[in-house]
Amino acid sequence: MGLVTVRPLLAVLLLGYAQIVHSDLQAHSQSLGQHQLVLSNEQQQEHVFVLRSDQLTIVHFWASWCGPCREELPSLNQFMQRFQPQGVRLVSIAADSHVKVRRFLQQTAVPGKILIDQYGRALRLFGVRGMPSSYILDRNGQVIYRAQAAVDWQDERVIEKIQRLLDP
Repeated sequence: MGLVTVRPLLAVLLLGYAQIVHSDLQAHSQSLGQHQLVLSNEQQQEHVFVLRSDQLTIVHFWASWCGPCREELPSLNQFMQRFQPQGVRLVSIAADSHVKVRRFLQQTAVPGKILIDQYGRALRLFGVRGMPSSYILDRNGQVIYRAQAAVDWQDERVIEKIQRLLDP
């Protein structure tokens, strides 16, 4: 692992131990283009994650060692129970090793498609600065909202933003 890979991961590690802060989704415009990422699942099978989708997509970054991530997951689980039937896709990306993710998943429910970014490719593409971080992508793969802290997914402001994106 080179120095270029270690620096972003070290910053994320240090920020993961920060005090738990809840964030609202902030409007954000970031073009990720036609990008696709090759990541792996918890069984170490490669998976091509295409950013463009016919669904509204939440990309949620987390790690097994992250206290705020653990606190946020129940709220995110409830949110997805409500919005997955309405066409919201969730991709949960762990910045961890496969072994740690498998161990974590034995104890904790993590919603969505679970992918592992052991080498920080997705972290760099999205510009993740702390854990947890969430990015809302429109159907063209453009980031339109982000939160670089834990989100209370039951907060009415968050629910209203997502509902507005789903309503034609």
